[in-house]
Amino acid sequence: MRNLHRSLIAVVALLTTSSLLQAAGTTYPIKIHRPDKVGESYDIHTTVNVSMKRSMKTADSPAHVDQIHTIGDVTARLSVLILDDKGDPATFTLAVTKFTAGPDAAEVVPAGKVIIVTRTETEVTAVLPDQEKLNSDALEVIKAIYSPIRITGVTDDDILGSKTPHAVGESWSVNAENAAKDLGKDSKVDAKNISGKATLKSIQNVDGNQAVHFYCKMEAKKL
Repeated sequence: MRNLHRSLIAVVALLTTSSLLQAAGTTYPIKIHRPDKVGESYDIHTTVNVSMKRSMKTADSPAHVDQIHTIGDVTARLSVLILDDKGDPATFTLAVTKFTAGPDAAEVVPAGKVIIVTRTETEVTAVLPDQEKLNSDALEVIKAIYSPIRITGVTDDDILGSKTPHAVGESWSVNAENAAKDLGKDSKVDAKNISGKATLKSIQNVDGNQAVHFYCKMEAKKL
């Protein structure tokens, strides 16, 4: 018998292509996937809090429970080197301003270091210049933020986005069917075991641009 419980919390700030003025009652379009260009650079700030609980039991042994908890906070300048076929960065660098991990927010990559991240269809790798390896905590945070190149055709908009504009403070449900389709590339997932919602937290100014800042929590059981 195999039962896996996982929840994901991510905070994402996304730049918009037009000027937005925050005002009471104003609604804003929610769009996550915006194709990049090779050579483009922009600032990112991502926090991640991923918990996984896995229980495995056989007829000859008692249940064994593994628990994994990944916490991280990354502020960096992302520069695109290579794109995948959907216009997302496949290889890129992160010039670190801040990179902490763990419940005590310990620094795992010093400011000024540059991380080279590569996404393939099967894995995500990250190294420092001269192929110096990241420590395990930093690598787990990177893998929690960036996924392998999707082969399912499902985008973040299909899972976390909304076709309806929302006002600051409003929430909407994640799309369980699309999340199940995307997770199903690794294991059989039933949409009824997926739940979650996203909330528009604020409209922020980032490098002179207005950015949509929303918070999303998604939980998947019995993967």
